[in-house]
Amino acid sequence: MPQKETPKKGQAWYNQFELYSKGEKNNSIYSWMAENRRQYKNGKLSDEKLEKLIEIDFPFDAVKIKNDNWNRHFEAWKKGERSTLQQWKNRSIKQYVKGRLAKDRIEKLKEIGILK
Repeated sequence: MPQKETPKKGQAWYNQFELYSKGEKNNSIYSWMAENRRQYKNGKLSDEKLEKLIEIDFPFDAVKIKNDNWNRHFEAWKKGERSTLQQWKNRSIKQYVKGRLAKDRIEKLKEIGILK
């Protein structure tokens, strides 16, 4: 069952909803988005709020944007650049040892002789 809200808290939600709908971006909006996602995943988001969010195509699943320079470092290593890439190499080997390196990356590192 959705929890009861105080009128002030409820109004704040609608204020944030309006700002979000207009494209506002700030820490307060990001916190509001995260809270809506938490409540949705826990089944605690009221039907009224859920409907309003669906109407505006609210992204219930957060998209994680990852700045991944791995391939850029890989290409630089293949070209013979070494001085600035030692940390990338060590991090890649450590991920491999821990079983956290993607298979395609393992193959690429074997291709250039970093992994055997």
